[in-house]
Amino acid sequence: MLFHPYDKPQRSDYYYFDLCKKVHKILISDESEEITKYLSEEEINLFSCFLVCYFEDIISETSIWQSFTGQHMKLYQKYLPFYQLDEYFHDEINFEDVCFLIWYYLSNTFYDEKIFLPEAIHIKLLGLSIFEIFDKEYEYAPENNNLKEFINIPDNEDDYYAVRLKTEWLVLDSYLFHFNRKNCELEKIDFIESIDDEDSIRNYESYLYNINDSYIINKTTSLLALKGKDWYAHVLGENHKLFNDLLNIGNRKTGHFLYLKQDNNYIYLQHLATDKIIDLTKKSFDLPSDFSEKETMVLISIVKWKNEWWFSGTYASFEYSADLLLDEKNSFKSRMLFYEDNFDKQLENLKLQYESFLRFNNNQPIAFLKNSDEINDFMYNSVTFFNQSLNLSEKELKKAKQRVKKKGYLKEEPDQGILKTDSGGLVFFNKNSGIEIIVGFNEIIPAPNNTFYNKKIPQDNILNLLISNQYSSDFIKYLVENYDLDFKFPGESDNKVLLNNLDFMLRFWKKDHYYSKPEISII
Repeated sequence: MLFHPYDKPQRSDYYYFDLCKKVHKILISDESEEITKYLSEEEINLFSCFLVCYFEDIISETSIWQSFTGQHMKLYQKYLPFYQLDEYFHDEINFEDVCFLIWYYLSNTFYDEKIFLPEAIHIKLLGLSIFEIFDKEYEYAPENNNLKEFINIPDNEDDYYAVRLKTEWLVLDSYLFHFNRKNCELEKIDFIESIDDEDSIRNYESYLYNINDSYIINKTTSLLALKGKDWYAHVLGENHKLFNDLLNIGNRKTGHFLYLKQDNNYIYLQHLATDKIIDLTKKSFDLPSDFSEKETMVLISIVKWKNEWWFSGTYASFEYSADLLLDEKNSFKSRMLFYEDNFDKQLENLKLQYESFLRFNNNQPIAFLKNSDEINDFMYNSVTFFNQSLNLSEKELKKAKQRVKKKGYLKEEPDQGILKTDSGGLVFFNKNSGIEIIVGFNEIIPAPNNTFYNKKIPQDNILNLLISNQYSSDFIKYLVENYDLDFKFPGESDNKVLLNNLDFMLRFWKKDHYYSKPEISII
């Protein structure tokens, strides 16, 4: 029942529970030991239910699985990664589905600990045994109409909270994405254990709610690096009238605002860092009686749904503070809250910086350096080169300074660009986000301009580049396109399973940072 949106078992649940016992019997057998030896008793129980829920999903036509295979087909022109699909039935059960789900369950359960080879013989043998059970039951299994009824939503639904409720179950509690619930709860535990001030203690329930809400709206999943609203849209299908509305739900944004005024429909808030005006719909927020125009500041979370801003999460209000206003205007993070508003300008600026970087670095987007001193000198000189290339007149420089002063950016931010390391490192200019600094891999990257490369050094830690969220997917793709690196699954032969499915795995491993965005603020 953990994977279902209701508490009281329905008639079909008893059938599927009996099927779980049959799958569980295989999982605890000697033939499955090479797979299940990594799992606890509780994880094996969950594993059997997870696999049966896939079967129930296909039988009940709830389209959770098909939303994944359909999107994989659009991205990669095949329904599944890794496997040769000579005969695949999109609307039925498949042997390869079960193999993938075994790999997927193990890979999520041991996300930061182990890497599993999708084509391992033990995965295929276990997949075959379980598929044979499903194949025998396929003609007789009952549909779960209650599950299908819950997933559906009226075409004319306008209430964001109704949409969020369905999305929350799908992305946190359905079988395919239940790993997100585990991660969400772990994040809450980490927060509770880190509480050390009165404000956090007093408002800890609000913080926990915000963590939960961020998983529903903002977090990307390890499958294809899509968000909950994307998956719900694809589960409902392109013919559903809410399909585009769901895809267009914006990121949940949390920031400091000044309350300006209200009318019959909206509450108007001004973002402290950027002066952007937000019209918050009254369908989502009852204005407290103690809010005073242009005197009350509020920390609040909002989401855009059907071109309206909705309150989503929690808020805290306080009296006007000039110090807070100044701090917010000087916070890079706060100024980037609505970065989409300046997206075209940011990309234009990035293009200029990238072209300048190439001219500075012998037409190469990557530079290999000895230590932190060289890296910091390189960074300083490349920025100076760019500034000089702008050829700004004294008049233009004066206007720029006046613009900064007028917008309230009156104090310098602390220097965040000083790198401390004795190891070699590289500087890479990512056209989609800006400069990245990567330390510790110079000796294994066979670039013509890399004097530190040593072909005698084994590439044992090369997979860390793929797994770690510290390194962008754009950087990895640049390496693969330009250099011969030994990217392979542990135990993989020369059939290049990992390289042939590299983008899928980058989405899986770098789900939170797969998409690069500009890291510059337009003033």
